[in-house]
Amino acid sequence: MKHRLLILLVYMLGTVTFVYGNPDFIKGGFAYDILHGGPFVIISRAYTSGMSEEIFREEFCIPSSVEYQGRTYKVKGVGDDGFSGCTEIRNLVVDDGVEFIGKNAFANCVNLLSVEIPSSICAVDGAAFWGCRNLETIKVASNNACLDSRDNCNGIINSELDELVVTCVGTTIPSTVKSIGQSAFNNRSDICEVVIPEGVRKIDGFAFSGCINLKHIAFPSSLEVIGEGVFSGCKSLKSLYIPRNVRKIESDGGVGMFAGCDSLETVVVDKGNPFYDSRKGCNAIVETESSKLIAGCAISKLVESLKDIGEYAFAGTGIREIHIPQSMTGFAVNAFCDCDALSRLTVHKDNPLYCSPNACNAVIRKDSAILVLGCVGTVIPEWIKVIGENAFLGRPIAKYILDLPVGLEEIRSGAFCLCDNIFELIIPSSVTSIGMSAFSRCPKLAVVRMSGLVKELEELLFADCSNLSVIDIPEGVSVIRWFAFHGCSKLNHVIFPSSLTLIEDGAFSGCPCEEDIKKLNLH
Repeated sequence: MKHRLLILLVYMLGTVTFVYGNPDFIKGGFAYDILHGGPFVIISRAYTSGMSEEIFREEFCIPSSVEYQGRTYKVKGVGDDGFSGCTEIRNLVVDDGVEFIGKNAFANCVNLLSVEIPSSICAVDGAAFWGCRNLETIKVASNNACLDSRDNCNGIINSELDELVVTCVGTTIPSTVKSIGQSAFNNRSDICEVVIPEGVRKIDGFAFSGCINLKHIAFPSSLEVIGEGVFSGCKSLKSLYIPRNVRKIESDGGVGMFAGCDSLETVVVDKGNPFYDSRKGCNAIVETESSKLIAGCAISKLVESLKDIGEYAFAGTGIREIHIPQSMTGFAVNAFCDCDALSRLTVHKDNPLYCSPNACNAVIRKDSAILVLGCVGTVIPEWIKVIGENAFLGRPIAKYILDLPVGLEEIRSGAFCLCDNIFELIIPSSVTSIGMSAFSRCPKLAVVRMSGLVKELEELLFADCSNLSVIDIPEGVSVIRWFAFHGCSKLNHVIFPSSLTLIEDGAFSGCPCEEDIKKLNLH
C-alpha cells in the first residue's frame, strides 16, 4: 500500500499546479506572507499594477523591512515565482537584511539588465533568474560571507563550495570555481561554445539543459562528476568528449542525458578512463565494469559485449533502430521513453533471452509470451499473452485503433502510458488483469471498448486521457481504484455494471460526471 501511495503522490505532483493562497497583507504592490506570526515576512508575489512607474525607471528595490498596521516586519526573502514574468523590472537592487531569493523568483523578467546582491543574502536558487535573456550584470557585495562574484564574473558563486550557481549573458567562469551548479546555464540561448576551466570537478544536473545554440563544449581533465540531464535539449550540440578522470555520470533521474540533442554526431570517452568507455565506436557512454550503456544518442549502436541498457539511456532521442546483440541479457524498458522515431526492433538470433520473430518489430521474452518492448512499427503477435510493464511507454504505436489480440491475458503497469496517437482501444474478453497507469496520459484516446474478466480497474488506469468521453465498464468489474479516471475532462457518461461494489475516492476526480458518481454511494 505504501508503494501505491508513493506512486500516486508522484503522479499527482507532476500534474497539479500549486498556487499561493491569499497573502496576509499587501503594501506598495508587494504581497507579504507572515512567518509564524512574525516579526518576519516573505514577499510572495507582486502586483505591478499597484506600483508607480517611477519604481521601475531606475532601481527596483526589494525592501528589508515593511510597516503594516503599526508593526514593523523584517523581510526574510522573495518566495518562489514572486516576481516571475514582471517585464517592467530593469535594474534590481536588494536591500541589506534580505536573506534569500527563491526558485524562479525573477524568472522571465525579460527586460532585467542588472542585479545587485547585498551582504545579507545567503542563498539564491539556481533558477531565480531563469529566462532573463537580457541580464548582463550581476554583482554580489564584497563583504558577503556566503556568496561572491569574484573576478567580475557577472555570476553568483557559493563561496564555501566554490560553485557557480547563477549566470547571465555576461558571465565568465572563474578559474577558481570547482563546480557548476544545477541549472546554472539552463536555457541560455546566447551560448554557442563553452570551455570549462581546469579545476572544475563537478557539473551538476541540467547545468546546460536547453542551451539550444550550444554546439561545442570542452571539459577539463579535472572533471570527475557529471549530473543528470546536463545536455538535454541542446539541439545544436555536435560532439562530446568525456575526459579520463570522470568517475561518476548520473543517468537515472528520469531525463536522458542526450534528450533532444538532435545534432549530436560523436560521443567519445577517453581511452584512459577506467570507469566509462565508448567501445567499438558505439557513440555512447558505457559503464565499463557492468558493460551497461547509460547514455546514447540517435546514431548510437548496440555493439557486442554490451550486457545492459540503463534507465532513460535513450530517452527523448531520435534513435530509429535498435538491434539487441547476442551478449545483451537485460535492459530498462524506460530507456526508450519518448523515442518517437523508433520504428525498427530486431534481436540477434542467438540471444539467450530475447527474440523478435517474423519481423514483428518487438522484443519478446523467449521463456514466455511476454512482449517487453514495442515501437511505432510493432505488430503484436496473436500468440502474445502479456504486454510487459512500460512496453510502449512514451512511444506512438502504428495503429490509430489499438485492437489487442484475442488470447491476450495481461496488460502490465504503464504498458501504453503516454502513447499519444491512440484514438480507439479494444480490449478483448481474454484479458483478466490490467495494471495501474496502463493507458494513462493518452491525450487522443476517445473510445474504449472493454469486455472480459477484469475485476478491478487499477489506480490511474485512464488518468489524464483528456479526450475520453464515454466508457462502458463491463460486467465482472467490482472495484474502481483511486484516480482511475482522474483528469478525464470530457468524461460525461459512464455505464456501470451490476457487479460494481466500490468506487474509491478520487476515481473520477476532475471529470464532469464526478458529482453524479458520488450519488451512487459506492465509496
